[in-house]
Amino acid sequence: MTRAGANGPPELPKVSPRPLGRPRKAEKTQRSEEIVAHAIAEFAVHGFSGTTVESIARRAQVSKVTIYAKFGDKEGLFRAIGQHISAPVQGRVASVVTAGRRAPEVLRDYASAMRYHTIDSPAFDLIRLAIFEQHRFPAMAEAIYLSGMDTLEPLQSYIEALLSKAVIQAHSADEALLHFCSLVTRGHRFLLVSEADPEDGGYLDRAVDLFLRGAGYATSADGIDEKVMSR
Repeated sequence: MTRAGANGPPELPKVSPRPLGRPRKAEKTQRSEEIVAHAIAEFAVHGFSGTTVESIARRAQVSKVTIYAKFGDKEGLFRAIGQHISAPVQGRVASVVTAGRRAPEVLRDYASAMRYHTIDSPAFDLIRLAIFEQHRFPAMAEAIYLSGMDTLEPLQSYIEALLSKAVIQAHSADEALLHFCSLVTRGHRFLLVSEADPEDGGYLDRAVDLFLRGAGYATSADGIDEKVMSR
């Protein structure tokens, strides 16, 4: 991913009037999503330390009891936000096809899936917030980290399969995943520096090639990487 623009708090959903009686499942889901959207805006404006369950409840026009019942506490709500905002990237990563394809092609698609899109702006804002307040709220930072790892699970499984077939070499799948992500996202620069889309100028192609060369990938692997995974 590359750096997100400073677009300010996301547009908030209108609070839907609630019908009398017990809410249906769809209504409960919609209400939870509305609370998450309002919480994102509250965190974006006031930070984690400046946001309270009371302020979120006030903005979302619900009671604190409702928030505690749905999310447990502020940390639980933050985890729900992490899952919510990572959904677009998660969908792109999960859609990458690996069956019958060479590793460079597959990894190039994973790199493109991780590339920044406008819809990802809230995710970048949340990552910045988690880094800035990590020393005071380590549980929040861990929640964001775990949400990111869940998003990358298909990529990690693919790397594990490449290692198991000796298509690439690395100390561990976790380490290989870290190197790959650092290369294709340009490390922490995407959080700090405004720069051109990495699709421009073939950056992602070069990053994937560098990763594969460092991992000992041989282009004469007789197509064994095409048989690594079939999905």
